[in-house]
Amino acid sequence: MSVNTTLINYKHYGKCLKMDNGICELIVTVDVGPRIISLSLSGKENLFFNDETDAINKEGPAFDEMFYKGAKWHIYGGHRLWVSPEAEPETYYPDNTPVPYVIDGNKVILNCEEEIYNKRQYTITITMSEDSADISVLHEIKNNSDKLQRFAPWSLNVTDKGGCVIVPQTDRPTGLLANRVIAVWDYSDMSDNRVMFGKKYITLKQNVDCNGAFKIGTNNEHECAYLINKGQAVKFSFNMIEGAEYPDYGCSFETYTNEHMLEIETLSPMRNVMPGESAVHEERWSLKEAEFDFDCKSEADCDKVAELFK
Repeated sequence: MSVNTTLINYKHYGKCLKMDNGICELIVTVDVGPRIISLSLSGKENLFFNDETDAINKEGPAFDEMFYKGAKWHIYGGHRLWVSPEAEPETYYPDNTPVPYVIDGNKVILNCEEEIYNKRQYTITITMSEDSADISVLHEIKNNSDKLQRFAPWSLNVTDKGGCVIVPQTDRPTGLLANRVIAVWDYSDMSDNRVMFGKKYITLKQNVDCNGAFKIGTNNEHECAYLINKGQAVKFSFNMIEGAEYPDYGCSFETYTNEHMLEIETLSPMRNVMPGESAVHEERWSLKEAEFDFDCKSEADCDKVAELFK
């Protein structure tokens, strides 16, 4: 098998690149963003959220002043690269211009333009396996300013309605000392019916009928989380550096949901990035068929999903 990469038009996103190896496929925007706007096993439904009505955006005087008059950030949906800690408007860069790219065999290299004001430049390298449903997404953020910048690369996967994220809990024995962090955002109701705090897992279910947002973060020492939706499961893997300083009270992983979507987020440690230097963060995806009944509050069912990837 081989990876076939073609230029297509996709929905309202304009020109996009489609990568397909006959087992899995993805679509990445190149007229805006970039965003990996679609991800699925071949012939299956898209697992990523597409904001076709532009329901989620940011603009206003602060954006005009920091970036340019009329600057407007759009979520678009799908996978994107950001920096943590989050701040508005700095983090919400209006990435609405074409993205230069290179196709190199089974890789696509996206070389974004330098950001106005932030003086950061993103490079995203997507590598698709030629013979399996495995994908590497390598993120690089270069500091093009003349001053030290301190930030953490932050990978966000905005997934579609109806999904459930499964987060393995840290189980390292520590005796009398704590072994895990759970960070809670101020709008999160800990009694929310969408979340389960189990013995082995935390799960969060997207529900279109719930208008409120919910977000938590963890020190995910298992270095992975799972998404199940539309008869498919995805394992999102990353490397956690022991002893490093992570954002948001020590979170290497965060998850968020509202009435539109479900986010699966991995983070790199906070870093001092000198002028001309880069910070790098890799996320790895693996897809499997999951055509079985799944209960988001059953740890036995969570085990069943995890077993797919062993």
